[in-house]
Amino acid sequence: MRFSTIQDVKEAGFQGFVAVKDLQCPSARKVFPDVPGVYVVLRMATTEPRFLPVGTSFRKVMVKPYAVERLQRKWARVRGSPVVYIGKSESLRRRLNLYLGLRRNHSGGRAIWQFSDAADLLVCWTPTSKADPRAIEKQLLGDFFAAYSSLPFANWAL
Repeated sequence: MRFSTIQDVKEAGFQGFVAVKDLQCPSARKVFPDVPGVYVVLRMATTEPRFLPVGTSFRKVMVKPYAVERLQRKWARVRGSPVVYIGKSESLRRRLNLYLGLRRNHSGGRAIWQFSDAADLLVCWTPTSKADPRAIEKQLLGDFFAAYSSLPFANWAL
């Protein structure tokens, strides 16, 4: 998969493309299917991001922050791709509710909460049917690394 545009992500079979700010109400939690799959978080803004020294999620719980300088260095390596995080789960609904802090915080990919415009990020997903979500996530991360010589902005390990 190419990672240069939102169209690349759509052509790879991802669906949803819901803004984080539209997921704040409890009824929005059911937008995610309760099936195994892979999800992607996108930043569509073309401006340079501003990073907050401390991040928060919907629940306003402080997440362990990265140093702003470290985030700026990581961003410089992946500039040009809207993909800021790739994740997987045996239940997209459960994981995304955790990731977005709708239930409680999930620490993976926590760097997204240090974007000053985190509420404008888009979340999309693709069910993996009978395929192993971890295998698909690893393939996507490998493809991203091949394109940018780095993992996505908020991914720190394979």
